[in-house]
Amino acid sequence: MKRLIQHLPRFQKARREMDALARREAWSRGDIQRYQLERLNRLWSHATRHVEYYRRLAAEQRLPTRFEGLDEFSALVPVLSKGVVRERPQAFLSERSAPGSWQRTGGSTGRPMGIYWGKEAFLEVLRGKYRMLQVWGVDLFDRHAYLCGHGGSFAPGLAGLAARVTQPLQDRLRNRLRLSAYQMGPRDLARYLTKLRRFGAVSLYGYSTAIYLLAREAAAADFQCDALRLIVMSGEPAYPEFVQAAAQSLAAPVAVEYGATECSFIAGQCPDGTLRVREDLVLLETMVRPDGLFNLVVTVLGNPSFPLIRYAIDDITDAPLNTPETGFAVLHNVRGRNNDLVVSRSGRFVHAIGIKHVFEHLAGVRRFRAWQQRDGHLIVSVESDENGNGFETRDVAIQLQDMLEGYPVTIKKVDAIAQTRAGKHRWVISDLAAQRLNSPRPPVTAEATCGGDG
Repeated sequence: MKRLIQHLPRFQKARREMDALARREAWSRGDIQRYQLERLNRLWSHATRHVEYYRRLAAEQRLPTRFEGLDEFSALVPVLSKGVVRERPQAFLSERSAPGSWQRTGGSTGRPMGIYWGKEAFLEVLRGKYRMLQVWGVDLFDRHAYLCGHGGSFAPGLAGLAARVTQPLQDRLRNRLRLSAYQMGPRDLARYLTKLRRFGAVSLYGYSTAIYLLAREAAAADFQCDALRLIVMSGEPAYPEFVQAAAQSLAAPVAVEYGATECSFIAGQCPDGTLRVREDLVLLETMVRPDGLFNLVVTVLGNPSFPLIRYAIDDITDAPLNTPETGFAVLHNVRGRNNDLVVSRSGRFVHAIGIKHVFEHLAGVRRFRAWQQRDGHLIVSVESDENGNGFETRDVAIQLQDMLEGYPVTIKKVDAIAQTRAGKHRWVISDLAAQRLNSPRPPVTAEATCGGDG
């Protein structure tokens, strides 16, 4: 099956494009900036002609039809806030959008939103992820295991049914093993380790906390999987203790990936430890804040169907972008998306993404926060949008109770939920999980979003 699939046109093209990605990694700073400017001007030309938001912006602020340099672009084009995209997604959809699909963001601010990706644009950034694996000696067609959630399966109606049916078929076709972050009790984790060994996974990709729990179980079970060559932590902070535990217990190097649903792959960690920005796919800016930290602003260079230009992703970093004379820029770290596991009545850990997936498809939700008490009771505060009551609280409570195997759930509608200093409030907090784990939290290193495995 592997031999057959790798000869399909899509994957033959992926091989060629990955070779091009590899060559760009050795470009000079001048070559990188010229390439970015060329792509940026093409994107800007399309956006100002075919996208309502940018057509109006260019007219109102008398912006040029093209830019002579990246400095001119940054000086003239205002930063785009996430709230504007969230409230008016249709204003960013191109009148000449390519075939593709709408996706829902992970809701790292507790406020999921819709984003459209052209199919070819999405495949381009997906190859950036493949290239990161390649740098670590992992091939596109090696056996990959995923310890994540699957948000599409929570969609209502036929969309959710289709996702639940097609995902296992795609995984089987692509030689992938998918493990659930919704069930992470000791027996679940022991079963996952057995599956990893039998499957012969070459890489393991998943949420940082989920991989950390798996690593703790591996240490207790004296686990060994000779095939495993790389662990990729994604979706949330990769704390030093998480990285150390995974590297030791699973006996493979650990890399961090940074991205987001709306921007897809932004940066990946290299074997030398640096978090390198994929500058041929995105233009990343670090803008100093009053507190001395830096906001991250992203321009996605390859998705004209839904242009995000100087988009404030609501992540922050401790230091400005480091741009060497040769090679891609180095991102110091990323802060935000710091959420807890929750605990079910039987003692299973459930990843926060499970709760997020329940809320991301509900109409009328602006943002939410879930707080699990030490007795297991889950209290969920929900901030409604301008449409008001868009869902039945009783139905959602029952769904969450099933996930927590019977622990009580209370849903409260509130006027507003405060955010953290990073801009991304903790949308899942668990006093019970903190008590069970009894593990202090070191400083954040880097983080990412999990998904888009193609």
